[in-house]
Amino acid sequence: MKILPFTIPVKKGESLVTNHEKITDYYPFYHRHKELQITYIINGQGSLLLNNNIFSFMPGNIYLIGANQAHLFKRTIPKNQSKSPKEVELMNIFIDLQGPLESIFKLPEWNITFSFLKSIGLARIQSPGLSPAINQLKTIVTTEGSQKIIKLLDFIEIILPYQEIMSSMETTNYSDSDGTRLNQVIQHLWSNYANQISLSASAQLVNMSPEAFSRYFKKRTNKTFISYLNELRIHQACKKIQQNNEISMGEIGFLCGFNNATHFNRIFKQVLRMSPSIYKKEIRHLDFIG
Repeated sequence: MKILPFTIPVKKGESLVTNHEKITDYYPFYHRHKELQITYIINGQGSLLLNNNIFSFMPGNIYLIGANQAHLFKRTIPKNQSKSPKEVELMNIFIDLQGPLESIFKLPEWNITFSFLKSIGLARIQSPGLSPAINQLKTIVTTEGSQKIIKLLDFIEIILPYQEIMSSMETTNYSDSDGTRLNQVIQHLWSNYANQISLSASAQLVNMSPEAFSRYFKKRTNKTFISYLNELRIHQACKKIQQNNEISMGEIGFLCGFNNATHFNRIFKQVLRMSPSIYKKEIRHLDFIG
C-alpha cells in the first residue's frame, strides 16, 4: 500500500468540512491530505501512527493533525471489555489553510495563530481546555452557514493555551515507490510485533539488502529499525498493562515479542525511563485518582 493522497470532499458553497461519523472502523490506509484535521474521539481506542511515530488515543481525546501529515488510526478492542462498542464514533473538522479561510487567518490579528497552525505535526488538547473545546466542537459540527466559521474561530481561541505538541511538522516528501515500500514494512511490524522479526527478513519484504534497508529505514524515519521496533513493542506493552492490571510483566513482555523478562525490563526502561512495575503502579495511582 502507498501513503495515499486523500481528497476531502467539500460541498459546494462551503469553505469548512465537518462530519460526525459512526463507522465500523477507521479509514484503513496510511494517508495524508492538505487539510489540517481536528478529530474528537467519542468511541474507540487504539494507536495513532503519524509520520512513523506512535501515539495512543482513547475516548475523550481531541487531536490536531497537521496538513499533509501521513497518519493512520488503528483500533484496538481490549480483551477484557466484552461490551466494547461495535462501532467507532468521531467528529472531524477539516481546515484548508490555503483555501477560502486563508484570507481570515492572514489578518494581522491572526498572524501568530496562523503560523502556529501551519507548523503543527500533531497536538492534543489538555485540561482544563478539553471540556469547553468538546462542547464548542460539537456546536461547530451541528451549525450551518456563517456561524460555523465564527464558532470555529472561537474554538481555536479556546484550544490555543491548552495544546500539547506531540510532533512537529514533517516536511519529508515520499515518492510513490517510497511510500509503498515504507508502508509495507510498517504494516508488517504492526501486524507481527509479537513474533520474532529480523532486519534481514524485513529487508527481503522490499527486495533490499540488509545494509541498504538499514540506511533507508533510518533516513525515512529518523530511527534505527531496532529502535522503532522496540518502541512499537513497548507501546503495545503499555496498552496491555493499562487494559489488564492482573497479567504478569513477564507474560506481557512475551506477548509483545520479548524472549525474556530481563530483556523486556531493560528495553522498557530505555524507552520510558522507568521499569514496567513502576509504570504499573503509576497506572493504578491514576485509576484511583480518577
